Amino acid sequence: MKKRQGKLAKVFTMLVIGTLTVLAFSSLALAQKAKEMQDAHQMMQDGWKQFNDGQRMVIKGVEMNNLVAAQAGLEGKMAPGNKVIQDGRNTGTQGATLIAQGEKTYLDNKSTPSVAVQGLKMMLDGFKIAQNGKEMMKKGIAMNDQVAQAAGAKAKFADGNQVIQTGVQTMEGGAKLFLQGEAMVLKK
Repeated sequence: MKKRQGKLAKVFTMLVIGTLTVLAFSSLALAQKAKEMQDAHQMMQDGWKQFNDGQRMVIKGVEMNNLVAAQAGLEGKMAPGNKVIQDGRNTGTQGATLIAQGEKTYLDNKSTPSVAVQGLKMMLDGFKIAQNGKEMMKKGIAMNDQVAQAAGAKAKFADGNQVIQTGVQTMEGGAKLFLQGEAMVLKK
């Protein structure tokens, strides 16, 4: 009987050690996942800030060009391009709203990874919408460039176009950083 109790004690000890080992590894895995999500969030947050700064530059350049268009009597001809630009800005705002909601969900639920990752995914969806807005803005800007070129007034828009170009490049740099964070979220 004592021999059997000794074997049971050894088995029980092994079970306890095994359970503790499994718990330790799962805690490490959860900590690693939390760190990856934190890093992804930071990249996405930094990328979005840069993207948004670029968007503000684009808007400033468009406003500069609108003043030149008014002086050159081209406002009416640039109205369709400005409409597309405004639609892009509105779309970007929709994306920004979803990004903010996702970020809040992530930050409020960091200790619950399954919910926190949903916040990050909301940010990804919002960024796709904002990217669509950027493309719409670029289309409207190209439409306005064609009007300026057809009127022989392209040089008058050089300053505004430089600000726009810098803004677009800033947006693209921010998008690249955001997408690096996205890749971390989506990796299996």
